[in-house]
Amino acid sequence: MEEGNKIGEDNNIGLWRIILFSDLPFSDQRLTGKIPKLISHCLFPMARYSIWVDSKSQFRRDPLGVLEALLWRSNSSLALSEHGARSSLYDEAKAIVKKHKATPEEVKVQLDQYRQDGIPDEKRFNGKKGVSFSEFVRDHGPSTNLFMCLWFNEVVRFTSRDQLSFPYVLRRLRPPGVHLFPVCARKDLVNSFGHRRKVKPLVLVATSNSAGA
Repeated sequence: MEEGNKIGEDNNIGLWRIILFSDLPFSDQRLTGKIPKLISHCLFPMARYSIWVDSKSQFRRDPLGVLEALLWRSNSSLALSEHGARSSLYDEAKAIVKKHKATPEEVKVQLDQYRQDGIPDEKRFNGKKGVSFSEFVRDHGPSTNLFMCLWFNEVVRFTSRDQLSFPYVLRRLRPPGVHLFPVCARKDLVNSFGHRRKVKPLVLVATSNSAGA
């Protein structure tokens, strides 16, 4: 969607249809944002696929082409971008505290629980690379839905920083079909404007009729 366009009376912006929700369960806007991000299959039960694009980014590719490139070609169910800097869960925790995105006390409670559950201090996200959660692509199959629900539960249980709970749920559940695509592919997928740009996050949804797969 191009910046400056307005929602019409039919709730459309060009080819995009805007769906508005009310009476969401959280007063915390960070938690509210996790609902479409992590459990979009609950909001759109008829959809086969969804693409999450964070508020700091502008989507600029054909959604069906993205599904083909990131899911179908690799026979994946969830595709996320590699992180450009950090690869350790505990390094990520230090960065979160340093940037004041969560309190040291909140993060300590979460990490202490994860250590108790067997996540070692040196545990990396996926062998070598970390993960960026600003954009990802997923199907709405049962195993992916289960993974996303468990991930959402951890976000509600501890801090809203989903980058802390993702590697924990990934290690505990070990779902098939998780694909990490390189940073260069993420940069080709979106235009990044940084966190100062005040726009809403975007969820692109493909129904069974529109996906064509």
